[in-house]
Amino acid sequence: VLAGEKKTFKTWNLQALALAVSAGVPMLGHFEVPTPGPVLYLCGEGGRDAFANRHQIIAARYGISDADLADLPFVAEFDTDELNNQDLTDGIARHLDRTQPVLVILDPLYAYHPHDVEASNLYARGPMLAKLRDMIEPWAALVVGDHFKKNTSAAFDLDNISMAGVGQWADTWILQRHRVHPDATNHHYRLAVASCTRRG
Repeated sequence: VLAGEKKTFKTWNLQALALAVSAGVPMLGHFEVPTPGPVLYLCGEGGRDAFANRHQIIAARYGISDADLADLPFVAEFDTDELNNQDLTDGIARHLDRTQPVLVILDPLYAYHPHDVEASNLYARGPMLAKLRDMIEPWAALVVGDHFKKNTSAAFDLDNISMAGVGQWADTWILQRHRVHPDATNHHYRLAVASCTRRG
């Protein structure tokens, strides 16, 4: 899970991760990619134009040419549906078969959330998240984008994630928040980032 406060560049960082994996370049110029390969990105907000704009800007920062960018093993899907919808799960299964991704990103979770699963109900959301993991993780790493609660405490941990179940479900997570109030006028954003895993 990659989660954070609003406007902390969650989607930018998810796209930076996705491009690094598909191109086999270090993420953010620093973190090596041990297993590069195809990426499936399920984009639930922002639309194609915003996604393409970020895609091109990040690729340029990575030194990826337009020609090389077009040839990367990277599939982005912009149609959203509920996670318990058979058409959506069949589509994901087809992509897993055809693309054989090493990484699947679902961003953000709320855009795919079933209407009949109560967001505050841990016991209802747990099976939904487990089903998503079972569908993808035998073949690829799964990263889910999520948001923080509107009013979070000073703590910087999984309890800040907005809806029930995600903190209990996640085995590895990256959390982002503003270190200082963002200066949008001068485009200065200073983030605090924490990462942790249950895998040891």
